[in-house]
Amino acid sequence: MIKTTNLPIVLFVLGLVVGCGGEPKPKGKTQAGLPEGYVAPQSTDHLPLHDNPDYANWQRFKVGTKVVRKKISKNPSDQVTETQSLRLLEVNGDKVVLETQITVERPNYPKKDNAPFKIEHAAKFRLPANLKLEQFTKPSIKAKEIAEESIKVLGKEYKAKLFTWEDNTESGPMPHKYWESMEFPGRMLKHEAVVKKDNAETSTTEEVIEVVTP
Repeated sequence: MIKTTNLPIVLFVLGLVVGCGGEPKPKGKTQAGLPEGYVAPQSTDHLPLHDNPDYANWQRFKVGTKVVRKKISKNPSDQVTETQSLRLLEVNGDKVVLETQITVERPNYPKKDNAPFKIEHAAKFRLPANLKLEQFTKPSIKAKEIAEESIKVLGKEYKAKLFTWEDNTESGPMPHKYWESMEFPGRMLKHEAVVKKDNAETSTTEEVIEVVTP
């Protein structure tokens, strides 16, 4: 199960069992059985707690809500289609639990239905001191919110935030456009990115193809 928490890692160390006769200690190990030079991770209890936008989004919806997305990545020589389902399993005051399943299709290859797995979004998380909150709330660390606009998904209008950014590819800089809304399960409404070079196109598009609400 994948957990989206930044909770401190607690290491429980059992004491070394001392044998009779003062037997020599194993080389390269401390008395606790850890490698020499080992430094225990620092506690994160002092770090501030922040609301998790993924929790804030999914907790608005009823258990059983399901979203299906289709992502198509293609270049002049290949194409990959990923269909991802997200289903809300549990909502409580501490976390939401989702089940996700991804199917991958590619020309000349058999379709691959990956096993479903669970994702947890904690209600709050601790932010490392050297990071900014916006790095966890945007679709990409490079993304900038440039506008609010309406976008229609499966016949329904949503007021969305529009983000843009660029990624470097072999074909050159690839501009991205990404629409999201807190009023939609999973937030993502649409994502598109296209770059052309020498009359050849490389692109990624992702859109919602199904929504089920209890």
